[in-house]
Order: sequence, then C-alpha cells, then structure tokens
Amino acid sequence: MSDEKELTGSNTHRANQPGYASGVLLQSGDLVPAGIPVSENWMDEVEGNGKLQRAVNEALDPQPGDVDLNQLSKAALEARAAEHGINPGGLTKAELITAIKAAYDKDRTQ
Repeated sequence: MSDEKELTGSNTHRANQPGYASGVLLQSGDLVPAGIPVSENWMDEVEGNGKLQRAVNEALDPQPGDVDLNQLSKAALEARAAEHGINPGGLTKAELITAIKAAYDKDRTQ
C-alpha cells in the first residue's frame, strides 16, 4: 500500500558486491548501514536477523507505514474488519481489503 521503499535496519543486510552506501565504500560481505533503501541487486538479507529486526523497527517507528493487507489471511482480515466496525460476513478477501482501506482513510481524516 505504501510507495516508500523498505530501508535497511542495523545489521540486517550485507553487500554482495562492492559499492557505495551513504558515501561509504562497501566491499562484498560488508554490513550495509541502517537507513539505506533495500536493493535486491547488490545486497542480501542477513539470515535470521533481517526479518525480525525489520519487524522490531516497524513496531518502534513513531510513524509506521501501512501494512500490506494482501499478506493477511481472510480470517485475519475478518478480524481486522471487525475491529473497525465492519461486518465481514459474506465479503471476499478483496472486498475486505477495500473496506479496511476505507476505514483507514476515514480514521486519517478525523
């Protein structure tokens, strides 16, 4: 939902080829500094640390981005819809996502 690029966290990505990040020359194998847009072209996620670290960073972010609702199961979307006062009965997954997005938009304008 958000057009913003995912950023590296502390020790979450490693360079897989030489290159510059934030004005620093990184060699293959060097850890990428935090706050760099994630690239599948020249960096790899550090095993076991990246996803958890990203989730922690998102939890601590004072202005978090939108959650990708497409990744949630229908049951999770139904629960989310109910939290917003939406009766989920009979709605498809796509319809639930549309209704939840409408609730988000309403909440932002209040």
